[in-house]
Amino acid sequence: MRLIDDAHRDDPALDMALTGALLEGVADGSVEETVRVFRPGPTVALGRMDRVRPGFARRVRLRSSMGGSRCCAGVGDTLRRTARIA
Repeated sequence: MRLIDDAHRDDPALDMALTGALLEGVADGSVEETVRVFRPGPTVALGRMDRVRPGFARRVRLRSSMGGSRCCAGVGDTLRRTARIA
């Protein structure tokens, strides 16, 4: 089993893409079993379903006021935020 503990704190979309690629690779057998433990940079993730729900524009504005990077989550359907924990 492989352990990955690095993160791309300045590029949350890259972190999400890496996680997705690892999941797909493990599922199809092209990547060995892997555990990824990391602390992401400040991020607000809007899920795919958020785009079709009422209030999407308001959530995007809210995201802008919170700072961090915007990216569309690969799974889930709610507004989520990761924040720095001191």
